[in-house]
Amino acid sequence: VDSRAEAALEKEQAKAKAATVIFDIDDMLEREKKSIGGVDSDTFFGKLYNTVNQWVVNISRIKLKEKVAFFQLLSVMISAGIPFVKALTILADQTINPRFKNVILQMAVMVDKGSSLSASMSVFDTIFTEAQVGMVASAEASGQMNEVMRHLAEDMEKSQKIISRIRGEMIYPSIILGMLILVGFLMLMFVVPQITTLFADSKVE
Repeated sequence: VDSRAEAALEKEQAKAKAATVIFDIDDMLEREKKSIGGVDSDTFFGKLYNTVNQWVVNISRIKLKEKVAFFQLLSVMISAGIPFVKALTILADQTINPRFKNVILQMAVMVDKGSSLSASMSVFDTIFTEAQVGMVASAEASGQMNEVMRHLAEDMEKSQKIISRIRGEMIYPSIILGMLILVGFLMLMFVVPQITTLFADSKVE
C-alpha cells in the first residue's frame, strides 16, 4: 500500500511540475509562426520573405537523432504520468528544429482534439514510418506506451549508429574516387590535347 501511495505521490508531483510550464498550444503555434516568419507580412517583400522562409522550413531535414531524442523524452514523460498533450507541448518547446517543432505542436493540437497519438503521427508520413505508427498504435491498444517508446528510441539509435559507421567507412573510398575523377579530367583537359598535337605535328613532318 505504501509503495502505491508513493508512486501516486510521485505522479502527482510530476504533474504539478509540468503544470508550471505554459501549455497554451494555440499561443505556442502563433509564436512559432511569427518566429519562422520574422518579417512584417503586410508588405510585399515581407510576404515574399515569409513564404520563402516557410518553404525552406518545410523542406528542411529532420535528423534521425532528433527523432531518437523525441521518443526517449516522450517515454520518460509518459512514465512520469504526464498527459500526451502536455508532454508533446513540452517537447515542442524544447525542440530546436523549426520544422520538427511545428510538427510536434500540430500533433499536440490533434491529440487535444481527440485523435490518438498514432493517428497524429500518421499524418506526417514523411517523418514517421508505417512501422513506427503501427508500433505506437499497438502500444495504445495494449497500454504499454512507455515500453514501446523506449524500444522505438533504442532501435532508431542502433540504426543511427549503423548509418554513421557506414558513412565513416565510405569517406575514404569517396575521396579516392574523387581524386581519380579529378586526375582523369585534368588528363583530358591538358595531357590528351598535347599528345594529339604531338601526333599531328609528327604526321606533318
